[in-house]
Amino acid sequence: MSLYHHTQIGYVAILLLIICLSILMVLPLSNVPPLFLPIVIAAAVIMLGLFSTLTIEVTEEHLKFWFGIGLIHNRIVYTLADVFAKLGNSPHASWLAIQYFRFYCGKDQA
Repeated sequence: MSLYHHTQIGYVAILLLIICLSILMVLPLSNVPPLFLPIVIAAAVIMLGLFSTLTIEVTEEHLKFWFGIGLIHNRIVYTLADVFAKLGNSPHASWLAIQYFRFYCGKDQA
């Protein structure tokens, strides 16, 4: 059961990407290879799909967050969040957080 669910839409990022693509399509591209524009448009569509939104969901067991369509996502169990909250703002907080991730979550997530 979800206690909290919120999706933040990146309107500024979407608008800037649309403006950049519009300017790119209007400019004369005589010296550019023919596949340049389709590749740039495809990359922009992929970026919009991956990073246009940020969704946060809080349940009784964990905190989940993901970007766009959910390909990039993470889940933090509350005990892990409690550990980071207790670290505070010490000079070694970042180093301790990385060590904790490596020890308890594996090296892939650190």
